[in-house]
Parts: sequence; C-alpha cells; structure tokens
Amino acid sequence: MSVRSRLAATLTKGRRAAAGELYNAGRALEKDGAWAEAAGAYQKAVDADPRHAEWYFRLGRAWEKAGSAFGAVTAYQQALARNPNQPQWHFRLGKVFLATRDYRSAAYCFRQADKRSALAGGTGKMPSHGLSLERRIELSLPAKPPYAYCMFRAAQLASRLGIGQMSALELGVAGGNGLVAMESHAAEVEKLTGVGVSVHGLDTGEGLFEPVDVRDMPYYFAPGHYRMDVDKLRSRLTRAELVLGDARETFAEFVAAGNPPIGVIAFDMDYYSSTAGVLDVVGRGDHAKAFLPRVYTYFDNITGFKGQDYNEFTGELLAIAEFNGQHSSTKFSLDRHFMARPIQPPWSVQIYTLHRFDHPDYSTYVGHTSAQSLRLRD
Repeated sequence: MSVRSRLAATLTKGRRAAAGELYNAGRALEKDGAWAEAAGAYQKAVDADPRHAEWYFRLGRAWEKAGSAFGAVTAYQQALARNPNQPQWHFRLGKVFLATRDYRSAAYCFRQADKRSALAGGTGKMPSHGLSLERRIELSLPAKPPYAYCMFRAAQLASRLGIGQMSALELGVAGGNGLVAMESHAAEVEKLTGVGVSVHGLDTGEGLFEPVDVRDMPYYFAPGHYRMDVDKLRSRLTRAELVLGDARETFAEFVAAGNPPIGVIAFDMDYYSSTAGVLDVVGRGDHAKAFLPRVYTYFDNITGFKGQDYNEFTGELLAIAEFNGQHSSTKFSLDRHFMARPIQPPWSVQIYTLHRFDHPDYSTYVGHTSAQSLRLRD
C-alpha cells in the first residue's frame, strides 16, 4: 500500500489512530516532496498528541516548504513553547518572520538563536551568521551595528577604487566595547571584500577633561567620565592599536603619519570642543589623500536619553553644522540611503557621509549600472 493510501486509511480513523503513525506518514510524505500533505499529517499527529516539540517543528518546516508562513509561524512557536533551547528552531522562525517582513520579530528570533547557542556552549559561528553581513547589519544583530555598517560600506568603496588597505578609527574609546567590536567587524569585512582594515582607537585614557564652556554640555558630562582600564583593554585587543592622548592632537599625528586612507570614523567624544578640534584637522585640504573620497562616519552623541537634551547649538551637532558652514569642498551629509530601505534602525540618523569633493578619486565611477539599465521592456 502506498504512503498516501496508508495515510488516507489512518485519517479516517481520526483520533483513534496512533499519533506516531500519523507523524511517520508525514515524514514519508516529506521525502516525496509533498509538503502540504505532510503538514496535514503532522497537524493530525499534534492534534492527537500535542506533547512533542519535534513534531511541531516538523509541522513548521512542512508549512514553510508549502508556502504557508502563518502555519509555519504558529507551529514553530508551539515547538519553542515546549522546548525553547533549540537555537536552530529560533533561527527558522526568524527566517519565516523575515520572509513576511516582520523585521522586529525576525531580529528577536535571531538574537534568541545566538543566545541559546551561546548558553549551550556553542564555540563556532552563531546561528545568525547564516545570514549575510548586510542583512545582519540591517537587523542590528552585530555588536555596534553602525560600526559594522560604516566599515562594510567603506571597504566596498575602497575595493571598487582598487585600494587594498584602509583605516577605521574610533575617537573616544571609553571602556573599549566599541573598539573590540570594530576588531571583529574588520576580520569579517576583510574576508568579504578583500580590503585590509587597520583599526585604531584614540582616547585620553583618563576620561573626559574639564568642559571648555556651555557647548560641551557640562550639565550632563563631567571630568573623569568614561575613564579607561587601559591594561584590561589592551589584554582584550588582538589587532587594534590603542593611541592614548588628546585626540585633537593624536588624530592630526595619525593623519600626517601616512597610514592607509581613513574610511571610517566613529565619533564618541561627547564634547563639542574635542569634536570640533578633530574636525579642524579633517577639513584641511592638504590632507585629502589621507581619506577615502567618501568617509563613513558615526556620531554617537546626537540622539540619546531624556535629560541629555542633545541639540544643534551644542555638542557634536554644533560641530557638524559649523564644519559644513566653514568648508566648501568637504561636507558632512546624513546618509539618506536608509530612507529608501524597509528597515530604518534607530542608529541610521547617526550615520553621516563625509564627502571630500576635492579628492582626486571623488568622481571615479563606482556604480553597478550599465548602458542597458532601465531599457524599455519588451
């Protein structure tokens, strides 16, 4: 008797049939690629005996393969309600949510997949690494996702320009979590783009200095905030260079030292005075070749919590506005690409592109279109 004939005979018995027989019928139908029929068999099995998490998972896979996102979501949720310690089940549920464009739920599931994998002692790649780096960045899954975004974009640009090495800087390292994340991103970006990334963190090591005036927001920032445990951080770093001193001075030294062109700058110095001091160096025309023609930048202190009261008359926002007003050939512009994306993470408003219009490679073509683009369809 064929599988379908046995299944038909079993289904006529209803709940009297052994649930295990229904489950086995579903497994056999899977092998035939009959996903909708397999889902029907699994559904009957779990209706008869709802104790088995694995059965619900198989039901979810069958519905997913059959193209029923709603059925898959419901079944996967039932499986996880019975056994939440299955990283790949969280991952599969995340993939279904992703297909339905429920990005918030998808991101939650992928984070749960990684968390459960880590708790189980996973030492290899986390489940979310089954997604592309670009997708993980969109969902804010990596540590410090804006750092990953800026680095990936900069390396892609460098690759298209035939530049084999670039620099990524964090200005204001504090405890060092951002710099450690930047190291990790650099290793992955190098593999994907072929562009080498040197990572550098610039910080006083002693925390914030005395605010210069009201523009440094002394109502929120105070001397000594964000002091670094230098030895502890150095012990964690594997490739990044930690440069101690006043970033207004060490950044100028870095630019003049002939390092690979800067493609990424993450500003996290809090104060207007320190940010403006670095931007004075950025704006010098004789330093154009020390940067990529477009530098991807992140400003940490332009959105925040209640009480921080960031505004365009103090802090980083004031430094950006003054810079743009003082320079004609070098400008900061909000990265508007996010406006066209279905996912707009909160940190997207903190990403600016530094355009160096006088850079010799600024107008070099790096697009993907061709003469046949947008042709009239037949």
